[in-house]
Amino acid sequence: MHDFSKIVALRQRRLDRRLKAESAEKAAVAEAKAAHEAAQKAIDDYLAETKRMEIDLLTELLHKSVSVNDLLAVEETLKKVQKKAEELVARRAECQTRLAEAEERARIASRKRAESARKLNKSEHIEERLRLMQIAAEMAREEASIDEFCEQMAARAGGGCNGA
Repeated sequence: MHDFSKIVALRQRRLDRRLKAESAEKAAVAEAKAAHEAAQKAIDDYLAETKRMEIDLLTELLHKSVSVNDLLAVEETLKKVQKKAEELVARRAECQTRLAEAEERARIASRKRAESARKLNKSEHIEERLRLMQIAAEMAREEASIDEFCEQMAARAGGGCNGA
């Protein structure tokens, strides 16, 4: 007979590790989602800020004589706005990439956990079947011992053993 209890214990520990890994990956996905949402919110907030700034610049230019220095200042401001917008978009893209990677790692961890659970269930099933087979073998040996005893008693007494 094989002792599957060690295999079952090993697979249970493996399943426990995989459950922890899956939980950690889910936490990483949640963190990546939060970072992505924060990056998107930063873009949305900056868009609203640039709209206000655009209106302020246009209002300022409409209410005074425009000089070359004023136009250069506006151009410089617009370059800064564009640079910051590009940085925000790059940050969001980076967050999106991290989110996709985290989701893929979470899917892999989930598959590994499910595979470990299946193997554990299979080992437990085999262990139970072997245990039942062992019990059946023990019962058969007991039955054989009882039959042998009855035959010996019958041979000695010249009668039978009907009730045992």
